[in-house]
Amino acid sequence: MLQTISNNQLNLLNKNSTVSNGKSKTSYATSFDSYLQAASVQTTTPAVSGTDDDYVISPEDKEKYCGICTWPDTGKTIYYPPDNAPGSVKKAWVETMKSLSEEERFQAKIPIHFAMSENKSGDYLNYEEAQSYLSSSVSSMSSLQELYRKSIDNNQRALGGPSMSKASIEATKKTIELEKKVLESLMKYDR
Repeated sequence: MLQTISNNQLNLLNKNSTVSNGKSKTSYATSFDSYLQAASVQTTTPAVSGTDDDYVISPEDKEKYCGICTWPDTGKTIYYPPDNAPGSVKKAWVETMKSLSEEERFQAKIPIHFAMSENKSGDYLNYEEAQSYLSSSVSSMSSLQELYRKSIDNNQRALGGPSMSKASIEATKKTIELEKKVLESLMKYDR
């Protein structure tokens, strides 16, 4: 299911404070600014990998598994992986998303939301900046895996912080387990 971000959700995402899926809100006890700073990803040259290079995402799979967010004012959707990603990255992403529930897919895309938000030039994230960032910085398997490693590491450091409630600690533990599951799945397709 494609996630549509409302204007309020987009503003919250741009402020790096809360992400909402329209049903429930997930607040993070740690500073998103420090999270995003730590989660910055170096630009890498996409690796080419054997037979998966010809992998093409079907229109149905693209809509179901690759939609990151839709801008409500323009109707434009950001998809991951970007068009310039190697076939191995596309296959790994789609197969990983297929292995998750709808709720897990939404949660698994949050590190990409944060990485896009970090790379905005002004107060608000715009479509072109987000698409450009994904195409240049998170299109290779190594950069995608690094994004999840940094997110896991950040969440592990946040555990047990003085301001974390028991519920926040449990939610963070679940997030870590999901991100590990995503990373392990992605690594299966790494060559």
